[in-house]
Amino acid sequence: MLAADRRGMENIRTARRPTYALAAFVVLCVLWWSFLRGVRVPILGFVDLAVHEAGHVFFFWAPTDVMLAMGNGFQTLVPLVFTVAFVVRHRDLAGGAATLAWAASSLQDASVYIADAPVRLLPLLGPETSHDWWQLLGRHGWLGAADELSRVVWLIGLLTWLLAVAVLVVGVRWDAEWMDGAAGTIYRPWDRILESGDVRPQALSAPGGPSVPPGWDDVPWGSILVQPPADDGPGPQHGA
Repeated sequence: MLAADRRGMENIRTARRPTYALAAFVVLCVLWWSFLRGVRVPILGFVDLAVHEAGHVFFFWAPTDVMLAMGNGFQTLVPLVFTVAFVVRHRDLAGGAATLAWAASSLQDASVYIADAPVRLLPLLGPETSHDWWQLLGRHGWLGAADELSRVVWLIGLLTWLLAVAVLVVGVRWDAEWMDGAAGTIYRPWDRILESGDVRPQALSAPGGPSVPPGWDDVPWGSILVQPPADDGPGPQHGA
């Protein structure tokens, strides 16, 4: 890799350290408040409540079961949309990790709401009969399965949080290379030119070209040279 290219990558990493520190803070806050203490993250909890109620409003036209489920459903979908936008559109792994942690927090919040369906002890904006999961599960006689469903949703939330940690770790290591690519694409290490004078086949560098075959990355790109055709003397002569 060229020295200037290395310096550019190091400059990106240095400039991005505060961003990753903030993302790590969000991820750890979700772990502490949501999964260890089992309560809503301060401030983020008010955002979740607003998004939750918006989900009911946006899906008022849908069947009753869908409208009821889209409170927590929309509350989880919104941070996942932000995650895709950060990771793919803006190539920002720090933002992707933070919003994945937000989605994990939303799933944990949903698990608490589901577990409360049979007893309805949580404070609600409306009367007890407005409890989303009491209505949804009760309509189908599934209130007895609330605990099992709650545990499944909690586990999915924890796995989502672990994925946020993985994205954060990958970002700390490869953030500069990831951000150096074109918006809307996924970083592939073999797409970068590592040394001056490197030569790549046109089919691999063209958009939509085939993937790199096994063993291709073992080729020392700097040693590939385009040689002129050998001079084997004059070609066959044709009579006049």
